[in-house]
Amino acid sequence: MKIGIIDSGLDVRHKVFNKEKISGYGIYQKNDEYKITNDYHDEIGHGTGIAGIIHKSLPNEQLLIVKVFDKNLITHETVICKALQICIENNVDIINMSLGIETQNPSNDLISIINEAYKKNIIIISAANNSPNIECYPAYFSSVFGVISGNIKNKSEFGYIKNSPIEFIAKGTIQRVVWKNGDYNITGGTSYACPHFTVIVGNLRLNNSNLSISEIKQRLIDTSNEKYTPTHVLNNSEFAQMGIYNKDIEEVGNRLFNTKLECAKMNNILLFPISEKEINTLLEFSESGSLKKEILIDYPKMGNSKHTSKFNIINRIPNNEEIKSVDSFVLGYFHDHQFEANVKFGYELVELGIMYNKNFFVFDSRLEKKIKEIAKKFDYKGNIIIPKVDDFLFKDVMKLRFLPTLKTPVLAVIGTSNKQGKITTQLRLKEILEREGYKVALISTEPQGELLGACFSFPFGFNSTVEIKREDWSVFLRILLRAIQEFLKPDIILTGTQGCFIPRMARNNLWGSELDPLEYIHGVLPDAFVCVINPEDDIKLINSMVTTAVAFTKSKPLFYTLNPMERNYDRQEFNNTRILDDKEYDEKLSFFSQQLNSEVFNIMDTSKDEIFIKFIQDFYSIKNDYLEYLN
Repeated sequence: MKIGIIDSGLDVRHKVFNKEKISGYGIYQKNDEYKITNDYHDEIGHGTGIAGIIHKSLPNEQLLIVKVFDKNLITHETVICKALQICIENNVDIINMSLGIETQNPSNDLISIINEAYKKNIIIISAANNSPNIECYPAYFSSVFGVISGNIKNKSEFGYIKNSPIEFIAKGTIQRVVWKNGDYNITGGTSYACPHFTVIVGNLRLNNSNLSISEIKQRLIDTSNEKYTPTHVLNNSEFAQMGIYNKDIEEVGNRLFNTKLECAKMNNILLFPISEKEINTLLEFSESGSLKKEILIDYPKMGNSKHTSKFNIINRIPNNEEIKSVDSFVLGYFHDHQFEANVKFGYELVELGIMYNKNFFVFDSRLEKKIKEIAKKFDYKGNIIIPKVDDFLFKDVMKLRFLPTLKTPVLAVIGTSNKQGKITTQLRLKEILEREGYKVALISTEPQGELLGACFSFPFGFNSTVEIKREDWSVFLRILLRAIQEFLKPDIILTGTQGCFIPRMARNNLWGSELDPLEYIHGVLPDAFVCVINPEDDIKLINSMVTTAVAFTKSKPLFYTLNPMERNYDRQEFNNTRILDDKEYDEKLSFFSQQLNSEVFNIMDTSKDEIFIKFIQDFYSIKNDYLEYLN
């Protein structure tokens, strides 16, 4: 009997395999061309684990290995069809496919090749999705034996699910399997239930070679154990399904980064209010992104922008010619201002933008709702853009959960307080890395992030537009990272937290979400982080922050950056901050370097750019060879 295994290949050098019983092919795709070779060496381990289960129980049977996954765990439906054709041409008796395509519309080619195998009495055994109600092919085809994981201790036992497209349950509990490089791995899931069922079917076929597929299925139904039920739990360390590229996945990827695409259509913009922190950042990094700032407006009452002398900032409603020069309005949180006159001024701008069909980019769901209400009074044809993470987006992202495991390095920026320059530090690091030739994907936690070149925003700070449950943050963020790796293919992913990294536990603070930064950093799990500190910070506070970050992420601090703005919490004035002069700042840099026994820098000091890049390059090249120097 010959068993075909379509997977990631096999490490034939592993001591458990009998080389004389194994042959195989590798299918490699480049653009629309396919190359079939005799190289089926497993670079991942998944296929070796599958083959090991089958070979251990059926050591005398021939194995035909067909490698369809590259080292990034990516393949295509067309490659799967070619792999099935190879198995048919090599006269296999059974095909094990511990993989699946999550779609409601399998291709005609896949349907055709599955039917061809059935007509030739070749049994195909395929892994289902971990959630059996999610369509997954070829397991969902009636001519295929679809298998899902069950809590079964005895590998020779199995269950049957009546009136279900996924009919069989096999041993998918945590188990020890052979792995690549002569190693072993502890894992479980639907992928590993599939080969256990292949062994069961293989033994049945060995003893009943004249039976048809339908007769074998009936024998299996008759001998199944009714006590077994499928396990519906999706393991975070997803081994059970392989990420197969298809049209559905591409569409989700496009929607995921849709806000960035919409931002790309904004060329000339009006900014209001300039004195607001989030809007101010757009001026500080005026070269980031692709936006041209045409009209800069501040509050008519008590506007206070530090950029007044550098830019032409007005405190009035723009005239018709000025309005015609822009295509989009970027509006901050003016509706929360303490002066009613300033709020009214903001809504005058809104109505003007609607009358002229301008696009709106807003940070707050309340303002979005208000703009839509006003727009109903007019024949408005513009777009209202808001970076939002809601339940609809969460459901979309969950469709990407079987994308390849994250290998792209992640660097985070954390800090001891709010308003200390974490987004500035991220943008500077992005700028430095890109100048060196690296492709950087920035995930912003600021609402204006995608206007500054971020690929995605997760704004969990003030007036958060992250609407998904806190307990869903981690799984969302980890799948998001995989999606960024898959669709954007960066050399490094950069992000940072909002506000205080560790809770200050002020008992009189009735508002806020002190645990949000911890939840966020636990979701992105950076390999390393940069710490932003303040001149007035206590050394114990800084060390607590670092200790917490290391405990939550198992990562490492690279270096510190010092915010030049000092706050005096003992002063009761409205403005209790001041910028340190050069001498004071240098003294603080020296003090913290000594106390923390680490490098502390001014992130805006361009003379240190080579040092910053070396810290990052050295860390990632030593850790896992993540970043390589570009030629």
